[in-house]
Amino acid sequence: MANKRRGEVEFKTGGKTYIMCMTLNAMAEIEDAFELESISDLGNAFTGGKIKTRNLIALLGALLRGGGEDLTNEEVGNFDLEAMDAFGTAMKAINIQGGDKAPKPKPKPRAKRKT
Repeated sequence: MANKRRGEVEFKTGGKTYIMCMTLNAMAEIEDAFELESISDLGNAFTGGKIKTRNLIALLGALLRGGGEDLTNEEVGNFDLEAMDAFGTAMKAINIQGGDKAPKPKPKPRAKRKT
């Protein structure tokens, strides 16, 4: 079971549940896979909507290993999965789009003071 306080996210495929987590090692792997100057550039890598399959495999592999799974990128590449579902789960794990955090409530308008 995923520990949301640690930033873990469940990932289900092939009848099995895996755990994804953004750790320092996962960050370093992702920086290398996407050839980023820093992990803060990761969001920009997705804004163009063009992500290569090998980058998705590297992203999933890094996050799964961060969650404690002992999987190679080759094994991840052989998963039978819906790519966009996997991508969405990965975005939750790296907290792009806010992950599972609840949206902040809008402030209520103040009542006008009678003078």
